[in-house]
Amino acid sequence: KNKTKLEVFLKNMDAADCLLISQRIAKTFSNLDEPSGLAAVYKKRAGQLDMSKNIVYLNGISDPGNLGAILRSALAFDLPNLVLDEWCADVYGPKTINAAKDAIFKLNLKFDKNLAVLKELKQSRKIIATRLGKSADIKEIKNYPLFCLVLGNEAQGVSGEIQKLTDVFMRIPITREIESLNVASAAAIIFYLIND
Repeated sequence: KNKTKLEVFLKNMDAADCLLISQRIAKTFSNLDEPSGLAAVYKKRAGQLDMSKNIVYLNGISDPGNLGAILRSALAFDLPNLVLDEWCADVYGPKTINAAKDAIFKLNLKFDKNLAVLKELKQSRKIIATRLGKSADIKEIKNYPLFCLVLGNEAQGVSGEIQKLTDVFMRIPITREIESLNVASAAAIIFYLIND
């Protein structure tokens, strides 16, 4: 069914093995009603951050669709460094991967526990967190040449512990007609402004 696509993939990849499987077998492990016809097994990449670039820190992003959308937007706007805390949805879960598309394989992902990575990042850059309350306009983010941007949980926002580590709070100005934006939508807007 996808012989032409498969030939392109194999030409551009260092695949150890290539197996032909039936559609029936593909349906046993795919979450899609109609699997694409191609499947791959990947090793998880070691999380090395490019310290010369800005970093996005995700705090408790619990919805896999939001997490995947954020990964996709990060890649689209050249923000390859993402740190996920232990409260985030599973980055390798099927819903996250489906929303992220192939972005998950092109980003530098690092996983944090007990804020150890965030505390280390604070030594070399400003920590900027989003919040709805009293905060600077997100457009001011351009005043900081190197930073770690924290995006918080869909319902609670950035955790209290992280707020204590934050140097600057910023927000996207929105009308009073709505309380807040979806975190994935907010991320896309902020990522665009960072690179504008």
